[in-house]
Amino acid sequence: MPRPPHRGVHTARPAPPEPPSDATLPPMHRYQPFLPALPVPPLEHTVPLYLSSIAPHCTPAQLAAAQRDARAFLASPLAAQLQDRLLARAAAEDAKGRSVQAAVDGVGGNWLADWWNSWAYNSVRDPVVPWVSYYYVHKDPDTPTPPERRAAELVRGAMAFRELVDTGALAPDKTRETPLDMSSFKYLFNSTRYPEPDEDWTKKFPPAPNGHVVLVRGNRFWKLAADGKAGGDGDLTLLRRAIAKIYRASGPDSSGPAVGALTSAPRDLWARARPALLAASPSGLNKRALHAIDTAVIVLALDAARPVTREEIGWACWAGDGRGRWFDKHQFIVFDNGRSGFLGEHSAMDGTPTLRLNEFVLAARAAGRFDDGTSTSDGTRASTSTSTSDGTSPAAGTAAPAGPEPEPEELIFELNDEVRGMIAQSEKMFDEVMQKHDMHV
Repeated sequence: MPRPPHRGVHTARPAPPEPPSDATLPPMHRYQPFLPALPVPPLEHTVPLYLSSIAPHCTPAQLAAAQRDARAFLASPLAAQLQDRLLARAAAEDAKGRSVQAAVDGVGGNWLADWWNSWAYNSVRDPVVPWVSYYYVHKDPDTPTPPERRAAELVRGAMAFRELVDTGALAPDKTRETPLDMSSFKYLFNSTRYPEPDEDWTKKFPPAPNGHVVLVRGNRFWKLAADGKAGGDGDLTLLRRAIAKIYRASGPDSSGPAVGALTSAPRDLWARARPALLAASPSGLNKRALHAIDTAVIVLALDAARPVTREEIGWACWAGDGRGRWFDKHQFIVFDNGRSGFLGEHSAMDGTPTLRLNEFVLAARAAGRFDDGTSTSDGTRASTSTSTSDGTSPAAGTAAPAGPEPEPEELIFELNDEVRGMIAQSEKMFDEVMQKHDMHV
């Protein structure tokens, strides 16, 4: 006699408990004071992990010697002293990062962050491209888009996302139900990497009065105000008209020395070139130009290339020709055929914040939110609306009437023979490095 079919009993899993939070804080920061500390692994874990990590790179004799040294280290009083110092550092950094202001300022939080940023990024003397920076290629528009329109959309979307970040209205990232640390978002806008001998550093500038973007076209740099009375199609139209003026004034061909190529150089060369660039301009023009670039919300490279294949656009977003870029900052890249991408400066943050920015901007465009300013179901990820998924609102101005058309201001550099020689050296070194690379997608 056949058995009846088995009928399992399914019960709904209880919802996981809500992580601790402070509802009086803006959504982006409400979990920050309660995030768990980064643990310090015990020596009984660290030392065996170290030995297993070096094993593939050692001869049997070398590994045996390392094992003897490890046993001697664990048996010595120095091991406990160093571990205690590490635990004390972890406790101090965790205490520093517990306040909301510390999280917003990116101060403290875990014992590894400063060391990681130093050893993995800022003390590395290789050029940031191709060795450190990363890129995204944007999904193509459904209909052909003039490059000035594409650039205006990217600016408009970036400014809307910046407002969510600066006001704390952005919903925090989560892994399932677990909130993630949001402190690195501070470096998404109005920040720059500074070259220094031996080790670079990153500086964050306040949002006000730094509401401008910098655009690069034909080796010429332009400053454009982007935080005027933002909102609606009128704002986008004004941005598009202003950016079109840059296209008309600069032309498609590179003209003049490629000052941006200095940022493609090995970091110690750029660290020598930046003071030389400042000294080459007694009038202060170079200082004003560099300050405008450093403090900008973001950079847009208006590239004359027209990439078609995946390899072409991948290479163009990753490196281009190394000239019409500013590799010390995050930058959107817009090509003359309306395609676009993004290049991330990696030293102060991983790709999570920049990916979210790019997803936000592209989803807003796909949903047509640049034109009417209305919201979508998930708020912060898919529109430039006045509401977020948390029910909070960005600062006033997102949907305000458009203001006067911003006027592009060209940033002029004065150069001498020393700086021109450094630019030529940077171009040569970049070309030599990139000629050793290939890309297949």
